[in-house]
Amino acid sequence: MHVVEELRSQGADVSLFVSDVDRPDQVWRPDWAVSLLTNLTEAEVLEQLGTFDIAVYNLGDHLPYHEAIYEVSTRHPGLVILHDLVMHHFFHSYYLQKRSDSTNYVRELMYSHGQEGLALGLAVLHGAGDDVFNSPHMLQCNMSLSAVRAAYGVMVHSRFAAEYLQRIAGCRVKKSCLPMLGVTRLFGQRIPNQISGPKDKMRLLTYGRINRNKRVPDILETIAASPKLRGKVFFTVVGAVDPVYGDMLKQMVQRLQLTSQVDLILEYRPDDYIHDQLASSDVVVNLRDPHFGESSAVLVEAVSLGKPTIVWRHGSYDELPDDVVVKVDSFEQFRTRLEELVESPAKREKLSAMAVDYARSAFDLGEYCSTLLSFVAEVRYDAPALELVDTAVALISEMGPDVGEALPNLLLDEIRVLAQC
Repeated sequence: MHVVEELRSQGADVSLFVSDVDRPDQVWRPDWAVSLLTNLTEAEVLEQLGTFDIAVYNLGDHLPYHEAIYEVSTRHPGLVILHDLVMHHFFHSYYLQKRSDSTNYVRELMYSHGQEGLALGLAVLHGAGDDVFNSPHMLQCNMSLSAVRAAYGVMVHSRFAAEYLQRIAGCRVKKSCLPMLGVTRLFGQRIPNQISGPKDKMRLLTYGRINRNKRVPDILETIAASPKLRGKVFFTVVGAVDPVYGDMLKQMVQRLQLTSQVDLILEYRPDDYIHDQLASSDVVVNLRDPHFGESSAVLVEAVSLGKPTIVWRHGSYDELPDDVVVKVDSFEQFRTRLEELVESPAKREKLSAMAVDYARSAFDLGEYCSTLLSFVAEVRYDAPALELVDTAVALISEMGPDVGEALPNLLLDEIRVLAQC
């Protein structure tokens, strides 16, 4: 919503196609004219898209939100804003759960990752457990190439993702940081409700989807093992969670005798509630280990609001300056840094000031939209040449495996000459 408003203020004529609702009153701004993908046939969508200068697709790893967007993007190429580098979970759901199509699941893995992808695909088909989907294998076989195979340009939100895709994508790749959105922009515009809990302890907060790589059990163990932390922190966890994992966390809190110091709110809560939790927190703990190449909206929100934030030292998290966030690479170091924050309000205040200053320039909405519009112009310039490449590849594929290398190389040389004209 905020991005669309800013794009329009910068002179762009933006029309919205929405994938995850089926009634106009379900969108953020019901007064806006939107096209609902659920109410249109594929032919109608493609006909409408043909009237625009370019289509911009927002793609992420959650199938219910992004299935229709992905399918349209393969039929009508455009600029893809890729929100998750690891798209393996999306394609696993797309092929195996939605279509029961194991053959094309493995083929996509081979397309993106060769023999390593084939081996992982076969392991999944032969019963590899959930641990595979929470392991570094997901970053190694991320399937992002499959997500952008038809794109004329790709925008991502971290240097880590950009450098990876620049090596493999057959189009331009642009990096632009996530802008301040949602809760962040509302902060300060309403008086937050008081959150229950002790007033004399440093309040820690972890929120968002509570996946296993957020390492909540290790955070609980760290608090339980430290006399300084046991007596001086109150830890709140807010977000939807797998029920089995949630039950394990609840049992762990009881076993570690932390019931008076930990509040587990393991379900989705609306923006206003998250706003109140952020307002009441002293430190945000945003650990992702392993990371999956993501750029964290939680991190953008926390830093923008001046909340001292602890992150794992890798991926996009390591791209923030060392004086803006607290970085750790072990739980021994996490304990030390957290104890330092408990004992030093002055250190927390300094981190808060540095975070706000950094966020004002790094997460600027106007700059984000200006970069996007500039990139749109570049991508539109490239589109004819990329269309020609796609057509040539399709024709060569129809000729079969005996076509040899001479014709593809000749066509490639000719396309390069045309692209420079």
